[in-house]
Amino acid sequence: MHLYLVRHAQSCQNADMTGSWHPDDAPLTEYGKRQAELLAMRPDLQNVDAIYASTLLRAAQTAYPLAKRLNKSITLVDDAIERDTAIFGTDRGAMLQEVPCAVWREWTPRIVTDAETPEMLRERAKRLIDWITERSDDNGSVLLVTHCAFFGYPLRYLLHIPNDEPFAWKIDNCAVTHIELRPGDIPLLYCANDRGHLYAEEM
Repeated sequence: MHLYLVRHAQSCQNADMTGSWHPDDAPLTEYGKRQAELLAMRPDLQNVDAIYASTLLRAAQTAYPLAKRLNKSITLVDDAIERDTAIFGTDRGAMLQEVPCAVWREWTPRIVTDAETPEMLRERAKRLIDWITERSDDNGSVLLVTHCAFFGYPLRYLLHIPNDEPFAWKIDNCAVTHIELRPGDIPLLYCANDRGHLYAEEM
């Protein structure tokens, strides 16, 4: 299975903008929306079988142009949410106004009040990746949009990096990390933090 792991595009929080949104659920900026449009045009994403995103608006908005282009739904998964996020995510009605093709794996709003330990984050990442792979064909490909502070945990699990191994991961807004999971064999890392699709926009 080919997994395209993506950090959401630029959000209003990233750009230090203020507004009426919850600080943990800031929407994309106009530039972030343009980044998402450019992501949707990447040639290697034109045949993805399924699209997943966290329940936070900025993640769903990032996946939306690709989902619209491919006529697919976006499954919103609570386990893909940002680290130590104080809310579950945008409510259903508001989300569907912004991302009409969103569907929820489940709908049980929750409040996260305590900081997550590394052990909790590793378990959440494992649960997330296992849930996706169980529903994917070995020869298929999926896109998952998640968040910066959580990104390294599924990546560590995917690449079989031991928990006691020092590991840091720099990830930019709307960058792509492509991993092939091969049953019975080591995974292949094709690219990491690839933002080539954004290059022309920044020239």
